[in-house]
Amino acid sequence: MEKLSGKFYEKLNIIQSASAVFMSLLIILGVLFSSVEITEELHHHCHNDSCHICYTINLAKSYINGLHLGENIFYYVLISVLSIGAVKIVNSLLTKAVTLVSLKVKLSN
Repeated sequence: MEKLSGKFYEKLNIIQSASAVFMSLLIILGVLFSSVEITEELHHHCHNDSCHICYTINLAKSYINGLHLGENIFYYVLISVLSIGAVKIVNSLLTKAVTLVSLKVKLSN
């Protein structure tokens, strides 16, 4: 089997880091917009049982409760940042260091 090059691991690292950041941003924005929706529409004038605003508030509450975030949003962001750091560390361990010897450079006067 052919050895994988360092460029492959660099691309994999970029993809994993970008996806971790993207997912973290989606969670943070989802919680932020859900919280804003709940606070803005909490005291609306409800006309009946099939109120669209009540339905939206319940969806926002279920999104936040489904993530089980509560006050733990800091820990989710911390885990995301640490996972990006771990990916970078693993990538540096898996890639071969580029030296003059590994490049087979002949040093002559």
